Amino acid sequence: MKNGMEGGRFTALGHSRGLSSAASGHGSASSTAASVHGDHPSHFSSLASVQTSGPLSSLPSRSEGARALPTRTTSLSGKSDRLHRLEQRLSGLHAGLEKQRQQRYQHLIEKLQHVEEDVADVSAAGNEAQSVFREELRKIEADLRERQSELETDLARREQQTQEMERRLTRMLQTEQEALREVETSLMNAFTEKTKALREEILQSGQLREEQEASLRHYCEVEIPRLRDGLQQEVRERENMER
Repeated sequence: MKNGMEGGRFTALGHSRGLSSAASGHGSASSTAASVHGDHPSHFSSLASVQTSGPLSSLPSRSEGARALPTRTTSLSGKSDRLHRLEQRLSGLHAGLEKQRQQRYQHLIEKLQHVEEDVADVSAAGNEAQSVFREELRKIEADLRERQSELETDLARREQQTQEMERRLTRMLQTEQEALREVETSLMNAFTEKTKALREEILQSGQLREEQEASLRHYCEVEIPRLRDGLQQEVRERENMER
């Protein structure tokens, strides 16, 4: 339909161009006629003077009618012959211009037909390229949809794996925290027990030291002087016995 409309448009353009060329042909014919008229100004001026002159001035007087009538008839016949030749020349020029106009019009029609054929070829090639482009575009769209579906599936799978890993890490962290709390509790209990045992041991060692100090003080203050006194007494007794 588009090609038909374009063909009609080109045909209308050809007609309008033909009419314009015809008008230019008529104008050139008129200019040619004017040039022809310019070649014979005296004949047309005399003819115009004859046509525009009044009836009274063109008619001879009654006294000169018999003498002036043959001369005027001869001049009119010569002028009519010239006019006839001019008309023949003008008709020949008009026929040549008409033939030239028809040839130009036919040439324009042939050019328009070639242009229409070229436009039809270009339109067919454009339609074919457009169909190929649409087919490629459909393939690309299908490929993109497939890739998008694969990406969405992969993304969902990775998100599920991430959530599962997060749950595992949460459970592991909770288990480690509970184990750390248990270890901390056991360490605190062991530290408390060892501290208590060390405190009791320190207390016991303090009491033992006090007892040892008391016994050492008693030995130094009581037993040693007693032993010394006993030794001195024995020494005196031996001296007395030796005497």
